Amino acid sequence: MKRLWLLWSMIALILCFIPLTNVLGYESSAVMGIVFALSIVFDTKEYSTEWTGLLSDIQEHLLGSIFPLLILLLNGVRVQNCDVETGLYFWMIQPLVTIGLVSILRCLGQGIFPRHRVKFVLGLLMLEFGWFLWKLAWWPSIAGYSWTFGWFAGSIYDEALSIPKELIYARVFHLLTALTALSFSSMWKHRHIRFQFLFAPLVWLLMLISLESLGLSPSSSFVQEQLGGRFQTEHAIVYYSEESFDKEELSQLEWDIEYRYWELQQYFDEDPVEWKGRRIEIFVYPNTEVQQRLMGSRRTLVARPWTHQMHIRWAFGSSVLAHEMAHLFTAPFGRWPLRLATIYNSIPNIGFVEGIAVAADWPTDPYSPDEIASVLYLENKLPDLGTALTPWGFWKQPAGKAYQAMGSFVAWLIDSYGIDRFKVLYQVFDFYDVYGKSSSELLLEWEKYLKTIDVKEIHKNQILNIYSQRSIFQKMCARTIAEERRNFQNSMKNQRTGQVLEHYQRLVKWRSNDIKIHLQYLRYIIDIKEEIDDELLERLLVETSEISDDYFALRTIQVRYLASQNSPQSLSIVKEVLSKPLLPKWRRHFLMLQFFIEQGLSLDYFSQRLNVMERLAWLELQPKYPELDYLRIRNWFFSEQYEVVDSFSVMLDIDDELLKE
Repeated sequence: MKRLWLLWSMIALILCFIPLTNVLGYESSAVMGIVFALSIVFDTKEYSTEWTGLLSDIQEHLLGSIFPLLILLLNGVRVQNCDVETGLYFWMIQPLVTIGLVSILRCLGQGIFPRHRVKFVLGLLMLEFGWFLWKLAWWPSIAGYSWTFGWFAGSIYDEALSIPKELIYARVFHLLTALTALSFSSMWKHRHIRFQFLFAPLVWLLMLISLESLGLSPSSSFVQEQLGGRFQTEHAIVYYSEESFDKEELSQLEWDIEYRYWELQQYFDEDPVEWKGRRIEIFVYPNTEVQQRLMGSRRTLVARPWTHQMHIRWAFGSSVLAHEMAHLFTAPFGRWPLRLATIYNSIPNIGFVEGIAVAADWPTDPYSPDEIASVLYLENKLPDLGTALTPWGFWKQPAGKAYQAMGSFVAWLIDSYGIDRFKVLYQVFDFYDVYGKSSSELLLEWEKYLKTIDVKEIHKNQILNIYSQRSIFQKMCARTIAEERRNFQNSMKNQRTGQVLEHYQRLVKWRSNDIKIHLQYLRYIIDIKEEIDDELLERLLVETSEISDDYFALRTIQVRYLASQNSPQSLSIVKEVLSKPLLPKWRRHFLMLQFFIEQGLSLDYFSQRLNVMERLAWLELQPKYPELDYLRIRNWFFSEQYEVVDSFSVMLDIDDELLKE
């Protein structure tokens, strides 16, 4: 037993030097769950087949788990752990439950197949893990639960993480599964029914028939039923929430789907519907909370080429639909069985998978992948694409940089050498065989191309500011702070000022120099007409780059605050900002601020809490100024009232390009 304790302690020490696992939390708990499970399975000690002996074995293992727990806790002195309490909860729910679960299975194996107990228990764990992988691949959810590690939370792009109630349900169900098997084994061994042994099987059976309603195994049919709505286009079957779409929006969605499909057909010269012999399936979630409940993710949107399905949230004009649909268009030339780009014919090449989707979708709002990659390259901030081309290298990079850089490189390959060659590369991942050049040579050619792209200095600074984020592996307390941010935003949305202040103070304690945290808080305070901390605002203005969006947002808060006090300084600040070079969007913004102040109009119009319809309602009550007509048209445009926009802009002779900006 002491050998196991020593092994667990050594592995905990190793985890202390690996990002994400170096603090007590979700990742370290999941890894230690696997370690506990395998070490108990292969332990040479003879396990008791009786209940009293089983409890004694579990107690010994729980005692030994204290050592790796202490090591991870003590590492919090070296690497900051922002939420020890949640880490302890993860430890109890994940690896400690695994100890009980695998010990029960070991006891079961000892009683049924004493000479082959290791093979028996290992076989059960492998079967269960296979079932977990099957559901992960074929069912909607990108998260899942397993006996050994407890919980797979899905993509690392969903940084915010807390303990969901579904995890507790899953671990109870896991324990009950093992206890049910052991109960039936004991009753078979003693050749009579013991009523105390029937409790676990009965509860297990009740949970088994309620798995989907508990959120543990939502199948495609269950998700379709929960969303409620369904319609067909020429190329797609769409499942959507009936409460979230009106007739006009459904018409726009149908048009958008068919337009994107046609657009991608031209780009790829493929027709996945004809190739597969059936329509693609699109699951459209109304908001992040429903998406989290039904597919295990708030932020991550996915398409699985091998299932012919995609899962998205949709807004008219968004590039999300095209990006995820592009993944389905790669299925005809992707490698079997997952229909993805692979390395060594087995490992998915995520760089190529995401790169081709960005290249096909080619978002340009606010900057194209080529412009972004060019600026990052010239400033020596571009990710190493040689590394990003490996499965593990892509995930290590900040998501924004990695996606845009790979999109630019793949688009350049296709523009320079054609889509057909890239389709072959997508399958074989052999640059020299396909292009007659190594990947290094092609990357050098691409970098020469990036040097030819002209980006104005003011836009360069914007790009560098936008793509300054670090990856999850480089952030301190990434999970905890992301979850705190989410709660912070929800509190502001629900106007719970006391909670807003609590979350703000915690976030500032961890990241006092994060301008966006202060900015969100100050926006909330000005919107609810509370007193602004002048010293804080002045300090932030000094510390923030004068060419960043954050700086102009802070200036807007300052102007609104001074205007609410009828201070003439508000107009002076606006004129001072307008005297400097500005991006078009900010010049228009501050010109409007100047107009509002000069006309004595309320600056509450600029509150981010107002939606488009609320702004339009406010504008209808105001005098007829040309400047306000311009704002009316912009709001009609954003609310997708395009017929009104066309008729009104023609009447006023307003340039359509101005509206698009």
